[in-house]
Amino acid sequence: MSLPRAGRRCWRSIRTPASTRASTSSCVSTSQSASWRSATTELSGPDGRVSALLAGLASGQPVPAGGSAAAAVIALAAALLEKASRLSTGQWASANAALDAAHALRLRAEELVDADANAYMSFVEASRAAKGLRGAARERSVKPAREATVDVPLAIVRLGAETVELAGKVAAHGNPNLRADATVAATIAAAGATAASRLIASNLAGGRDPRLDEARRIAKTANDQADALGNQP
Repeated sequence: MSLPRAGRRCWRSIRTPASTRASTSSCVSTSQSASWRSATTELSGPDGRVSALLAGLASGQPVPAGGSAAAAVIALAAALLEKASRLSTGQWASANAALDAAHALRLRAEELVDADANAYMSFVEASRAAKGLRGAARERSVKPAREATVDVPLAIVRLGAETVELAGKVAAHGNPNLRADATVAATIAAAGATAASRLIASNLAGGRDPRLDEARRIAKTANDQADALGNQP
């Protein structure tokens, strides 16, 4: 079967067991489809944001590193929830509120990508500056910078949990055809929270700290929620 030469491309949506709505026809123009491909190329191409982050993660530089990666994963999850909410306005009265919430989560996650990189670089620089110090004097010198390498990942953990919680609402009330996307969002946001909690443990270097207990508890709850969502029929 050949594709339409120009104009509009249409397909029938598949009725799923979760939906009692009649099947509907969806159409997009071929020019609009081309614009989507262009946007994807811009995002992942040589000068795109995704490529820039991946290149940075793969580089020999200290940052960006694990914390930025965890935050970026949560940003991706929030972006998926924006899409699912945006396409749920016909089914869900609170879709616009969910869209606003998802957008806010994504912006915060993007900020944390940079915040983690800045926190770690500050610690590296503080450690270099304290190279000639020993014992308690060295610890006093680097402690403020070390604190940020715990506080920022903890913020990432908390944000991941918030994203999982929103994903559950979108999956339950939004467009059933986007439920799988909401489930994916929950899964990767929980993974981001877990990753950040493990960074906290590493950055504390074995020291006891209530922030680590909090991070582990939040990450476990987020993963339990994501698993429960993924196991629903």
